[in-house]
Amino acid sequence: MKRIIIAVIGIGILAGCKPKEEQNFRVDLEHFFGVEGFTLHYVANQDSLKLYYNCDFEGCKDTLIYQTMLDKKVAADFFSFLTDLKYDTLKNSYETSGFDGRYTTVQISGSSIPNKTIRLVRYEHETVEKLIDRVDLLIPEVKYRLYSYKYEE
Repeated sequence: MKRIIIAVIGIGILAGCKPKEEQNFRVDLEHFFGVEGFTLHYVANQDSLKLYYNCDFEGCKDTLIYQTMLDKKVAADFFSFLTDLKYDTLKNSYETSGFDGRYTTVQISGSSIPNKTIRLVRYEHETVEKLIDRVDLLIPEVKYRLYSYKYEE
């Protein structure tokens, strides 16, 4: 009888345990500066953040110009931020008229978060701006942040 009670308690405990939510993610932020003719591409995942540079001129190719590793707490905090961001409610495209050629493409993916691609052409969206600001804060060296001017003293 004692074994049956212990088995029932054990099964109850196991049934109540949720498997740990996977916290793997990938965020791609690609900013094309039309008139200037170059692209900055930020790639963040649970392990690192990388910044690539490319230009419109002949002979240019994606070049890794910055990389930083993310510790587990920083990555977990960023993942939590993503789950609270509600980016999956955004439209796939936003655009305002103009001729400067600027655009931003955002791609978010992961095993336990919604996958979404958003393209902004000469358009600022509050939710995307929050994401960009949060990615910027993952970069210790201010000069590599997209909005480095926000952090100048």
